[in-house]
Amino acid sequence: MSFGLEIDGFSFNYGCFSVIQKGSLSGTVTVTKANHPDISMWKVFFVPIGVRDTSKNELRPSWTETSTVVTMTPPTGSFTNYLYFVLGR
Repeated sequence: MSFGLEIDGFSFNYGCFSVIQKGSLSGTVTVTKANHPDISMWKVFFVPIGVRDTSKNELRPSWTETSTVVTMTPPTGSFTNYLYFVLGR
């Protein structure tokens, strides 16, 4: 039996991902892939910080990947702060 981390259905148990960049998501953040030529697989996850209002539907940040950049975007109209972690291998 293995134990490990699974996020959005992706198992991190058998891979070696490194944290490429982390920070607070207060606006759109872009990571340029050319600055990390040794990375071929990218993943991003978000952690909410602070006090959240559980009576409201929570809007989550999103991320997109192109051939040149990884872009993280905070949700529109959300006042929840998030940490972001960009993983790569």
